[in-house]
Amino acid sequence: MGGSWSSPAYHNGSVYTSTGKDTWKINAADGTVDWKFVNPSGHASCNGGPTIADGKVFCGDWDGNHYYCVHEDNGVLNWTFTVTGYVQGTPAYEDGLVYLTSWSDGDAVKGHMYCVNATDGTQIWHNNKIAQNCCGSPSIGDDKIYVTTYNFYGYGELLALSKETGDILWQKSIERTDSTPILAYGNVYLTGGCSGYSDHRTYCFNAQTGDLIWQTDTADDIGGWTCTVALQTVKYTSVANRQPITLTMTGHSPLTPTPVRPSGGIRRAERHRLSMTGGYSLSETTAGSIASARPAR
Repeated sequence: MGGSWSSPAYHNGSVYTSTGKDTWKINAADGTVDWKFVNPSGHASCNGGPTIADGKVFCGDWDGNHYYCVHEDNGVLNWTFTVTGYVQGTPAYEDGLVYLTSWSDGDAVKGHMYCVNATDGTQIWHNNKIAQNCCGSPSIGDDKIYVTTYNFYGYGELLALSKETGDILWQKSIERTDSTPILAYGNVYLTGGCSGYSDHRTYCFNAQTGDLIWQTDTADDIGGWTCTVALQTVKYTSVANRQPITLTMTGHSPLTPTPVRPSGGIRRAERHRLSMTGGYSLSETTAGSIASARPAR
């Protein structure tokens, strides 16, 4: 296998990887290779990993400017889709449609977002009005597509696009990033910044309106353009009585649980924490701000 920054994907007892010019299906139990698909262009993938959905595997070839769809069972090519610029994101799939990104730094318009029919590879829509580079992977939620941009010369953006038309619904300035937006509790979480070129920050935005809920202080140096956050729920039990407690998430304080207490005290509780590559864990917030940040253990 060739080298790769892409993450492997797991589905139904198999592991899928895009490394070098090849995409592989590997038996997760014993490591035997079921099939290998070689990019017809002869170009290698970069950063973006494979996506598996509906009996299909979607992958790309970076500077070959193509996304490919192959059959999950045998790795035979189903269709090829050509984009403007570099293929660097991991495809996102929902309801028979696959969403793809590309970027072409040096062009007047650098970022591209595509919606493609997953069955035959026909284009449904193409947004070619994104000012900066769509180097990362899209996320889908609440009839919207969320994507970030990387600007080699300044700030990037977080954008929300209409899932139906691809039109930009809102966009917010952030540190340059390839971070994949993470959706949870009605919010969008992401991180950005590049050492030596910009500050590092981690963000939480309202997924519907794009309003900033909180961001880490640049002095904490938390985040980075290659990082993606993960939300962790920690459950614990205290000695009180045998009455349960229900915890809900509030929209204005996304990581602070609000207890709903029966009479007699608390028995069970939860807290929520953001974790990310780079060894950081962000603890619970109050009033939408970070309470503390420390290296994860």
